[in-house]
Amino acid sequence: SYFDLGERCIYAKAGIYDPLYREFSLGTYTMLLEVQWAIDNGVAYYHPGYFSNDYPVFNYKLRLGSMQYRDCQTGEWRDLPNNDPGFPTDPLYLHQAAHYRLASELSKVGVQCQVMEYPSFTARFYYPGHGGG
Repeated sequence: SYFDLGERCIYAKAGIYDPLYREFSLGTYTMLLEVQWAIDNGVAYYHPGYFSNDYPVFNYKLRLGSMQYRDCQTGEWRDLPNNDPGFPTDPLYLHQAAHYRLASELSKVGVQCQVMEYPSFTARFYYPGHGGG
């Protein structure tokens, strides 16, 4: 796995494994190794990487215990109720909805526009058999 190290936090960027070993929960195992590394090195916080209610491939990250999330609208850190992966609304969908509202409003005043996807951003959400595509 790869993680970024900040002053007080590590952020798990990527875990790479052979899908033939999926049953061994290597994502959970490497998260535990990262947490142990953080403890051993005096790092206060661990960010397990992203999860999304529409992409359950990331739900294993919620097994570590109580989690918090950053509210994109207020910037505040909040408790994730019961580690529910369906809460809060996925920020990707909030952004997409805002783009479509903007396109609709622009169209009303005669400005032609088209909402387009940026594949380099959204491709990370498309896992075969796990939502998205």
